[in-house]
Amino acid sequence: MGLVTLVAIIRLIPALKQEEAVSIVRQVRALAQPKLLLLLLTGALGCSSLFGVFTYIAPLLQDVTGISEAGVPWVLVLFGFGVTAGNILGGKLVDWKLMPTMIGSFLLLAIILALLAADLRMPVAAVVTVFVWASLPSACCQGCRSAS
Repeated sequence: MGLVTLVAIIRLIPALKQEEAVSIVRQVRALAQPKLLLLLLTGALGCSSLFGVFTYIAPLLQDVTGISEAGVPWVLVLFGFGVTAGNILGGKLVDWKLMPTMIGSFLLLAIILALLAADLRMPVAAVVTVFVWASLPSACCQGCRSAS
């Protein structure tokens, strides 16, 4: 499968020509810009909220929600669909309105994480919340990529 993907990338993605070489000094100097530092911090916070909770998702689903061990992988598959949906929808929303999408995604992420804590005792609500939660950091990260 990896070989098929490699061939598809080589054949379908056009070669981009870099007009001028960027020195390492210029790249390091760019890191001192407050806007870039804020952008990197924003992306780090969005991603850490995803991975921080994701680290404990299996025990939470089993011990608190009551989902069986065999059911957890199916919730994780749904989580993957949420990430994919967030990437697609987030990309479209960021192209349409960057800042409202970024601000809205982070606000919704905070609300969904709080809601997840409340929903963990209700299996159906927890599974739906996991899907929505998975989509939001992806949308946030799309905004970080576009802003840079």
